Amino acid sequence: MESQVSRCLFYFIFMKNLGKRPVYAKDIELEFDMRGASVTGILQLMEKNGLLKRQGTSDDGRLKNIVLTEKAEEARKKVGKEVTRVETTLVKGLSKEEVELFFMVMEKMSKNLSEISEKEREELKDDKKTSKLCKRI
Repeated sequence: MESQVSRCLFYFIFMKNLGKRPVYAKDIELEFDMRGASVTGILQLMEKNGLLKRQGTSDDGRLKNIVLTEKAEEARKKVGKEVTRVETTLVKGLSKEEVELFFMVMEKMSKNLSEISEKEREELKDDKKTSKLCKRI
């Protein structure tokens, strides 16, 4: 789980840095609805692994701008190539229209799932007759 969170944080920081905007731990807490201690722990691990640096700001000594390192950029490029390879394999033999239809259907299904309230999700999980698919929602 932690590596998935790290990948999400990595992407978030990359996108913010790409836009030349500073990224702070508080931004990550708000974006991912995480506790400060959890964010701090993940950032410390990513810093220890050489993927990011935290730099103080001139405005407020308590704030640390999170910046990705060259090692992180190399990892992003490598992952990008792998994602492209997998995407190419996934759509092999499909027409452009079939791919577009797939994404259209997935978007509608995602919207439908997002409309299910937390209470309804709990009721589905508790219902012994609910299929395994519904229990994963």
